[in-house]
Amino acid sequence: MRYHPNRRLLGIVVAGVFNGTGVGVVMLASLGLISSPDSMGGVGGFSPQVGRPQVGEIAPNFALDSLDGSQVELLSDSRHPILINFWATWCPPCVAEMATIQQFYNDSDRAFRVLAVNADEPAEDVQRFANEHDLSFDILLDPGGNVQELYRLRGYPTSFFLDGDGVVRKEHVGLLTEGKLREYLIEVGVSQ
Repeated sequence: MRYHPNRRLLGIVVAGVFNGTGVGVVMLASLGLISSPDSMGGVGGFSPQVGRPQVGEIAPNFALDSLDGSQVELLSDSRHPILINFWATWCPPCVAEMATIQQFYNDSDRAFRVLAVNADEPAEDVQRFANEHDLSFDILLDPGGNVQELYRLRGYPTSFFLDGDGVVRKEHVGLLTEGKLREYLIEVGVSQ
């Protein structure tokens, strides 16, 4: 194989770019212009886990408007356990579990909060759905899907169970059965 001076130069340029990128990220982080690479989950912030709630950690806070027009904040002063349910009107498992969630909410005498975060659908469609299913817990609108992005959803429905301190105790992707819902609620301190 013949030696090509251009290959050596290319290697030097590539190494310089990688080193320069790393130095640039560290400098920007030290100036507070970006988060440090460790807090971002990797250089440049690219990580599928950034912002994703982890069991045993406090859930990322958010505030969204509810169907009644009031703003609801996840980690407000309430010390009740919380069920965050990400759902959509077009999702059959979401529709199927809503009656179960409503029943447990009623039977527990509202001993936990339900924050049902809709999948960026028109408010009129969501209101119609809530009326048809006689839902009395907080239905939240997520225009643009920002909170869904923050929570890095893997599918609909997805539910997060938080204890009274806002710590994630369980994540469930897919249809919540009565048995699973009961089990998770007991784990966050809601007796049935």
